[in-house]
Amino acid sequence: MLYWSGLLLLHLNANANILGHCSISQSRVARSVLHEVIFPLFDYTDVVIADQCPFNPKYDIYAVHEQMKNKISDYDWECQMCGKRFYTEKSFDSHIGNRHKINAYSQSRTICLASYCPLLRCSVLKPDFAYGNQMFWDEALCETGSFSDISKQCEDILNKCAPGNDSSHIQLHRKCLYEQFYTMSIFIWCI
Repeated sequence: MLYWSGLLLLHLNANANILGHCSISQSRVARSVLHEVIFPLFDYTDVVIADQCPFNPKYDIYAVHEQMKNKISDYDWECQMCGKRFYTEKSFDSHIGNRHKINAYSQSRTICLASYCPLLRCSVLKPDFAYGNQMFWDEALCETGSFSDISKQCEDILNKCAPGNDSSHIQLHRKCLYEQFYTMSIFIWCI
């Protein structure tokens, strides 16, 4: 019994370091960008997200936390674990962290999606998701100087998410994914 208690404390301490520095609200925006922009590219090109991909949902530190949430209305959030209801999403988040930490955070989930916000431009795209994809940013925001650095980062991540294979069929799908991903990168950086 003492052994299992020690393992549980070790597990909670390891995740506490990541959770303490990972913004849940920024992670939500990054997750929205991934689900609305990036993952559909993988679906469209029939490319499976690789295990080593940092965007793989199985590594998202807040994935289970988000699955525990049931949004009934803008002012009514319900915990799927215990049925308790909250007026704000922030109150719900505090509840999960205080009452269901053991169930919500797993040692295998170690990626903070908020750390990818500079690449995904969460600060620019957040208003679009909040207002039904209403595009109000013009091309003047295109930062061509930093686009080459971002393009390299995107390519590095894409190599992790869709590694090459000898099959010509897979190479064709991967090439299509690269082209779509590049187009998406321009879209995000040159709205």
